[in-house]
Amino acid sequence: MSRLMTGMAYVITVVTMILSGGDFHRLQGAETAADILAEAGKEARFQEGIARLQAQLEQKPEDAELRFALGLLQFLGAVDEFAASQYHFGAGGGTARSLSLPFFRGIPENPQPAPVTFAQTQEIFSKLGKQIAVAEKTLAGLETQRVKLPFRPGQISLDFNRDGKVGDDESFWQLLSAVNPAIREIPADKFLLQIDEGDAVWLRGYCHFLMAICDLSAAYNTKEMFERAGHMIYAKPVTPYPWNQEPEPNENGSFSFSRIADLIAMIHLVNFEVVDASRMASAHAHLLEMVRLSRICWKLYEAETDDEAEWIPNDRQQNVVIGLRVSREQITGWHKALDEMEAILLGKKLIPFWRGSLVNSSGVMGRGVNLAKVFQKPERFDMVLWISGTGAAPFIEEGPLSSEASWNELQRVFGGQFFGFAVWFN
Repeated sequence: MSRLMTGMAYVITVVTMILSGGDFHRLQGAETAADILAEAGKEARFQEGIARLQAQLEQKPEDAELRFALGLLQFLGAVDEFAASQYHFGAGGGTARSLSLPFFRGIPENPQPAPVTFAQTQEIFSKLGKQIAVAEKTLAGLETQRVKLPFRPGQISLDFNRDGKVGDDESFWQLLSAVNPAIREIPADKFLLQIDEGDAVWLRGYCHFLMAICDLSAAYNTKEMFERAGHMIYAKPVTPYPWNQEPEPNENGSFSFSRIADLIAMIHLVNFEVVDASRMASAHAHLLEMVRLSRICWKLYEAETDDEAEWIPNDRQQNVVIGLRVSREQITGWHKALDEMEAILLGKKLIPFWRGSLVNSSGVMGRGVNLAKVFQKPERFDMVLWISGTGAAPFIEEGPLSSEASWNELQRVFGGQFFGFAVWFN
């Protein structure tokens, strides 16, 4: 009798789940973190996947795979939300698309973009920063645990137009390839990554980088540039100068007189007053944390002994995407670059000033810009005056310089592609 009752209860539960839209395999407990990550990512149902992972993590708070998958989905969900907002307002439409600006090439053109105000553009970045902070908090602590999670980044979809369907031009891979054209040569569905605790720390580093960008966008007042040149980015910015958005008679291509004038105006308008100095301090802290996390993730990478579908390999492994190997000299060089970047961020080394006599007779000490003070005691940022030198005057002092020779050596070690490796290595 007890078996009969148990069986009936099981059947009732299954029927209830089916009627309520549930899945039978979830009842059986067969749904893993990797299953949820793959399904939610492929169908661009990030919030649903996040809710499912959170429910499981409440039952198993020490499960590293659940935590990694949740943090990764939260990160991807934030990117999806950001990209969808930009699509909604026609970012990259008009002039921006004709100029083929990076990033915007990855967002499909919206045939019916909504008008956008300056306040709405600020809210987009504010929301991104908050969502990325949630993902970073979820990922924190994974460096002390062993974790291995299968992940196919080429199969992640983004629902740009929010129609609940995944289109051929709605993919995370498309967005990445717009930033790095080399990715276009890699078949999006042909490789599998086995991401681990080192990659979790690597992703945290990128979270801090993006949070720094969001802080910088809020630290300065960019309203005037939006009102006078917002049509360079958005299809229908709400500004006092609507005629700027009207096509010129006989305009052919991106290099008409009006578009050249717009570009000059945009450069001229990179002249921002500080409105929230605390956000500069926050950005500074995020960048320093990014450096610290890069050291931790490389410590984890270098301790690995396997060679299984690696995203970032040590000198005994191979990158699974393009088969690239990293030499011991390059790893050592990257650690030196981290030391140099940290010293610059802390003001222990100065960025060589580009006007007048650069160094004294020692060749080490000289006149330079203290980048730490730029963040700690920010002032109006006028790009043209910075280039000419006078804009940097409040931050110029005498001291140890970051030498050009050390950066030239890094370029040699990385075959002239140091900055490309820096984007990859984080």
